Formats: sequence, structure tokens, C-alpha cells
Amino acid sequence: DVTVGAHEAIRALLHRYARACDDHDPAAVTACFTPDGTFTSSAGTFAGHEQIAAFYASALAGSGPMAPPAESLHQMSNVDVTLVTPTTAHTTVDALVHRWSPHDHSLTIRALRYEDEVHELGTIWLLHHRTHTLRWHTTVPTCR
Repeated sequence: DVTVGAHEAIRALLHRYARACDDHDPAAVTACFTPDGTFTSSAGTFAGHEQIAAFYASALAGSGPMAPPAESLHQMSNVDVTLVTPTTAHTTVDALVHRWSPHDHSLTIRALRYEDEVHELGTIWLLHHRTHTLRWHTTVPTCR
């Protein structure tokens, strides 16, 4: 069934994105987007691979809150995939992100919602537009 195969491939894309974030791998995150894709968050809108790569390089590997030595775990849930055409789909994904910082021994928990437009290019599904919305967050101290 083409529909089942598309749903599985799209879910794999969403998990590949989460794993790339947790692995602090801006190149792997960028590879989840179409060449003309966009990412929108409270930090702004980033268009195309060059801008997306620069944003994630700063956030994941530079001086951003997810940069090492901080560790994170993205848990994706409530994945809703709606095929619009055979090669485009809309997804809504909720995520809990746990970020541990060894600097201040704190644990930050963030609830996110991703709204996506995904496209199939050739044999692979990619994010064409991703909107990242922070729903809530909290930070708590942990044991040293």
C-alpha cells in the first residue's frame, strides 16, 4: 500500500530529524530539509540549506542552548500524518525535549509542537516547511 509506505517514510524522517538534533549534527538536520525548505521558530525564519545549516550550527554545535556539553533527548509523539497529494503531506508532531546541562546541573523540559509540510523528492521524504512552537518549558536543578 503506497499510503502505508508514505506514512512510514514520513515518520522515519521525523525521527531522523530528532536524532540529528540529539546528536548535535547540523549537517544531518539540514539534510532533512528540501534545498528550498524553511524552518520557523521564535528565533525567526530560515530559508534554504545555507540559512538552516547556520541556524542549527549555532544552536547545536556553537554557543546555543543545545550545544555540547549539554545533552538532549527529543521524544516525538502524537504524530499525525495527512497525505495531501501522493508527494506532499502535512504533519503535526508533539515533542518533549529533555536537556541536561552539566554547567549548572539543570534539567530543562520543553514541550514543542512541530507543524510540517513534507515533500517526496525522488524516493525520499523531506521537510519543506517546519514551524517549531514552544508550548511550555520548565527547568529544575538536578543532583551533582
